[in-house]
Amino acid sequence: MPIIIAASSCSALGYLQGTIPNPAPYSNSMALNYTPTMPNVPLPDDPIPWYSTTPSGPEWAMCDAWACALLLYNTKNAIRLGLKLDGTTAEAWTSLTTQYKISSDLAIVTAQRDLCNTTFTDSNDFPTHISNLCAKWATANNAGVKISDANFHMIVLSSLPTSWDSVVRMLYGAKSSADVISHLMIHWNCIDY
Repeated sequence: MPIIIAASSCSALGYLQGTIPNPAPYSNSMALNYTPTMPNVPLPDDPIPWYSTTPSGPEWAMCDAWACALLLYNTKNAIRLGLKLDGTTAEAWTSLTTQYKISSDLAIVTAQRDLCNTTFTDSNDFPTHISNLCAKWATANNAGVKISDANFHMIVLSSLPTSWDSVVRMLYGAKSSADVISHLMIHWNCIDY
C-alpha cells in the first residue's frame, strides 16, 4: 500500500498499473545499451509534465524507469519476492502483487491460527491474556481475516480452562466482546489465587 501512495503522489501510478502505454515500444537490449547524448536526444520545445498520460517515447522510458526504481527501493528483499526487473514497471508490479497474494494468504492463516490457539491457564495473569488476545485479534484483522466482534467473544470464551466453565456458560448470550471481557474481569478479581 505505501508503494501505491508514493506512486500516486508522484503521478507514477499509471506506470505501476500499466495504464500509461509506451508510445514507442523498445526492446530491453536497446534500453540497456542506450546512452543518451544531448545532440542525439531531441526534446520537444515544451517537455510534457511528469503527470502526463501521453509522454513521448524517451519521456515514457525515463518515467517508467523512475517508477520501477520507486518499486525496487520500497520492496524489502525484492529478489526473494521474485520482483521481475527485466520488463516494464507494470510487469514488475504484477509479479510482486502475485507473490504478495500468496504471502498474504499465508499471513491470514498464521494470524488466525495464532489467535485461536491462544489459551489461558489458571496460573497465568488474566488481564495479560486478554491483552494478548486483543492484540492477536487486531493482527488477524489487519492481515485480512475479518473476525467479527461476535466471533471474537467466542474465541475469548473458548480460550478459558474448564475451571472457568461456570462463568463461561452464563456469557454465551453476551452482546459484545467488551461485555464478555468485563464479566470475566469481575470473575478474575473475585478469584483468590
